[in-house]
Amino acid sequence: MKIITRVVAMRNLKNAIGKNLRELAKQYKVTTYETGKQNKGWKGLV
Repeated sequence: MKIITRVVAMRNLKNAIGKNLRELAKQYKVTTYETGKQNKGWKGLV
């Protein structure tokens, strides 16, 4: 896992405004549901 700075994180968040998080999760291969249970941290991972 790569550690990022606050500045980079804010830039990434601004780029995600108005986008569908589920679509981004698919694009980055972040699991949203696993074995029938929701991965509660998936939004933060996206």
